Amino acid sequence: MAWSVAVSLPRRRGTPSFRTNATIDMSSRTRARGRPMKDKRVAFTAPDSALAIRIADALLRVGARPLWMPTTRIDLDADSSQLELALIQLVEYDFLLFLNPECIEGVLRASKAIVGGGEGASRLSASGVKGAVAYMSLRAQVMEKLDLETNHVPLNVTATAISDMLSISREPGDIMRVLMPVPEHPLIEDASVLKHSWPMQVAHAIQTGNGEDASITVDCVPAYRVESNDEDVLSVELELVRAGKVDAVWFSSADELFAFHKLLPLHDVPDGVVCVCQHEDTMLAMKTLGFDVAVSHSSTSNSPMPASQERPSEEEEKEHARPKAAAAKLPLASVEATLSNLETFFFRRRSSGLILW
Repeated sequence: MAWSVAVSLPRRRGTPSFRTNATIDMSSRTRARGRPMKDKRVAFTAPDSALAIRIADALLRVGARPLWMPTTRIDLDADSSQLELALIQLVEYDFLLFLNPECIEGVLRASKAIVGGGEGASRLSASGVKGAVAYMSLRAQVMEKLDLETNHVPLNVTATAISDMLSISREPGDIMRVLMPVPEHPLIEDASVLKHSWPMQVAHAIQTGNGEDASITVDCVPAYRVESNDEDVLSVELELVRAGKVDAVWFSSADELFAFHKLLPLHDVPDGVVCVCQHEDTMLAMKTLGFDVAVSHSSTSNSPMPASQERPSEEEEKEHARPKAAAAKLPLASVEATLSNLETFFFRRRSSGLILW
């Protein structure tokens, strides 16, 4: 079961005659039989990365027609002075923590800049740092590109698993320091959205020890920037969405959603085009733009929210903006879980005639 996957129809709050979204049961048992996604045109906004390939592959496997429209781009040439300084002082850290391939590339670039473009990676292994912490899928890249031992692999893709791994490695009474390269988010201006991004959830889980003092500090240092793509690069794709020629738009991060909204305001998206939010920060971003999204870990309801629940109260908004310890135990929403929700959504809309707008 994955954390915070929701399907939302882009309607502004306060529109009385419209229901704005549906939350789909995340259980694999509700995956529709047959091919509800066959010939569905799904635009996805992930940047040029391994994630984009996974999303496209998953959509093709269920008969959908993926349309890649990367609303953001990854800038590895951004100012790396903070990261370079941290790497120079790497002896003060116990571990490097990597969450994605782009962070590995950012560290490699910064380490080469320190030594004037030479084999900077070899310096990391001789820096005194104990090694790296990374998911199994990243382990080979860390060892090959950075020459760092990666014997600490979290058991699963959750913030708590990473925190537990580091806690086991810490001697009683010791204070551990972790350097975590992270993306820089100039597109995200709302602090509550940024607080719920995956790197910040991981850092929070490590430093709080899931509610207890873990005596571990995490320094988050920018390794690359996430920028908005130019409109002329996406002119064809944006026109297809504007004309209602796609069935869904899949956002896998808040950066992508804000960049999309900058290029094509969500209230200009035609009725019936489904917006898919893969992660919690993406759903929070949708709410900050004035669109309601039902946030549920494991909702079994496939109906729109009752009208009385469409607009959260001010207290609910504040409560949702706070990091929750429970969130640290939930995995990063996977491509497969999101696709399962989308399949179920289209199946139930087709079979029951459910009108969601």
